[in-house]
Amino acid sequence: MHPRGLRYPVIQPVTNHPLGPQPALIPHDLGPLHLPVRESFQEQLIWNHISDKQRVITAERAAAAKIYLETYYREVLSEGPTPREVRLTRFQFDMDQQASHLKQWEREERWKVFLKTETDFLREQRNAKAHSCRSTTSDVGATRGSELDNLETLQILGKGSFGVVKLVRDHSRRQVYAMKVIRKSDMIRSCQEGHLRAERDLLAASESSQWIVSLISSFHDPTNLYLLMDYMPGGDFLGLLIRENTLTEERTRFYIAEMIICVEEAHKLGCIHRDVKPDNFLIGADGHLKISDFGLAFDNHWSHNTSYYKWHRQGLLSLMGVRLDGDREDRRAARGGGHSRRRSSQAESSKHTPPSDIVQSGALFVPPTVPGMPESEPPMVDTLLEWRNAATSRSYARSVVGTSQYMAPEVVTGENYDGSVGVILYECLYGHTPFLSDKGRHYTKQNILNHQTTLVFPINRNTVSKTCRHLIRDLLQDKKDRLSSPKYRDQDDRRARQKLLGRPQTPRSYVFQNDAIEIKAHPWFRGVPWGRMRSVQPEWVPSISSFDDAHYFEEEEPISDWSESMGSETAEESENRADLDAEFLHFGFEADVRALVIEFTAAPYDSTKLKRFDRDVDDHSELEDGEKEYLKWYARRAGQKERKRPRDKLLRDPWVKDDVLRMRKQTAFLGYSWRCKGMLHRPCVDGVIAAIS
Repeated sequence: MHPRGLRYPVIQPVTNHPLGPQPALIPHDLGPLHLPVRESFQEQLIWNHISDKQRVITAERAAAAKIYLETYYREVLSEGPTPREVRLTRFQFDMDQQASHLKQWEREERWKVFLKTETDFLREQRNAKAHSCRSTTSDVGATRGSELDNLETLQILGKGSFGVVKLVRDHSRRQVYAMKVIRKSDMIRSCQEGHLRAERDLLAASESSQWIVSLISSFHDPTNLYLLMDYMPGGDFLGLLIRENTLTEERTRFYIAEMIICVEEAHKLGCIHRDVKPDNFLIGADGHLKISDFGLAFDNHWSHNTSYYKWHRQGLLSLMGVRLDGDREDRRAARGGGHSRRRSSQAESSKHTPPSDIVQSGALFVPPTVPGMPESEPPMVDTLLEWRNAATSRSYARSVVGTSQYMAPEVVTGENYDGSVGVILYECLYGHTPFLSDKGRHYTKQNILNHQTTLVFPINRNTVSKTCRHLIRDLLQDKKDRLSSPKYRDQDDRRARQKLLGRPQTPRSYVFQNDAIEIKAHPWFRGVPWGRMRSVQPEWVPSISSFDDAHYFEEEEPISDWSESMGSETAEESENRADLDAEFLHFGFEADVRALVIEFTAAPYDSTKLKRFDRDVDDHSELEDGEKEYLKWYARRAGQKERKRPRDKLLRDPWVKDDVLRMRKQTAFLGYSWRCKGMLHRPCVDGVIAAIS
């Protein structure tokens, strides 16, 4: 903290000072300060810390309120029809179709039932949001009365950096679901609020889709976010590839066709998935695919942009005159005259500042002049949200995100990009991805950039047809040469002509609907019934013995290895170290092996250090395969994973980081709760019943 005068001098004696009762601080214009200089400076420094902490808390509360109101009214005042209006239109259409078969009293009765269910559903939505707001403000009884009360964890389906995916049984509805549990603290430290909101919003918008895993409900408590989704008992497509190693062309054609439809379905929502890989395609009880995991999805909306949340918080702190030192690295950068914050980040945040004519007092709602509209009833148009929708959207998704093996060349270079399933097509037929390097991610990315020379087809798999190899080459090209849709090329040509002629360029669309036209028209897909793929019988259907059958998911560790109350602590850190060490010593490894393990576990490890350790173990000629696997297992549990540095300076400053984290866990996800209408998904249930019978 920088020593400076208090903004509001304290006149009365202070009785709640952390160092005990203190004498009054007298403003300089009322007389000299009768305290030793050093004591006065120390006292002022401590009070500066306390004063700044209170201002930070105030700014966090105010920013949370502004973000909540803007995102709430964004949904309320959106241009398109609301979900309720869509359901009303659909019901009206169904009633019109059955008009000749129903009597008047039957139609009236059906309307009463429909309107009552809509009212009950609206009340249920409000109750869910209200409960989430209450539960996040207190740790006492936070989950009492929540959906968690009805959910019993049956098995861990998967783990990741975000948290865990569980198989749960809902006792109230007698159904099983997959529940994604996301730790708030980890996501807040990495500034993922925008991505998490995008994932929830996109899943909610896909409620009626046949090709996206259905979201049943979303809710949160003081520690975690929860996404309750339909359970796909067939496991993920990567598991199928691991079991089968390679697939025939006929089976591959079926799965790739469904993947293309899944990606197109995401594009219909106006988003780019950005992490298309086998793990994110799940197999239902009927053997068909659905796409999942929209945690990295991009849809160009300001409320899903990380810089939007930074702008609100940093703007209020600057307005209140709060200056923070951050951590040791921040202080070192400040002493060296550098800036720890990138210019691109500053520019990205500054674009959220609305024009002065919008932010002036009373100007949030401006009634425009509409011919024929009485002056006493002017339409209320939210100009702030209109401005945000028009001015603060990005034209492209440029972030380098996703899994390196499945990246397109433009993703590696950080340029504009779209997705491609060409890598998965290659993997299905040849048993490995085309550009993977044993030397690490850097070399894998270099292989992708040099795809013209690094893309080869193994000669021992010459059963793959020439037409299929031609399709793979067409998919694994630079963006300008890749099969996709002529809409993208037409747009680029039009904008290039406008720029050449000095004319204003039309807004760029980053994704179009039905944009796999050229891929679908390729000869390799001849005969594929694109419009009725759901009616095609898959060659392989999962063998399901019960509703909670999860044998297609590999359960590596027991449920107790992960707990919602653990915060950022990993399951490995919670194990009994004495038992681990005793077991390790029991193996009787040689001194050089023990030294290798001790050196690794002495300090926190990152991914690079872990890979180096694994490589050293694999290169040890005197170790058996079982011993090598045990050493890798032990190192991951006895070692401590290095915690990533928080991206936000507020979460790095030792004086305020704990309070800021606590505040954001309470307020950063207001409005996150959501429920689908009709919590029991009959199509999914019927599919499981059919598979069992």
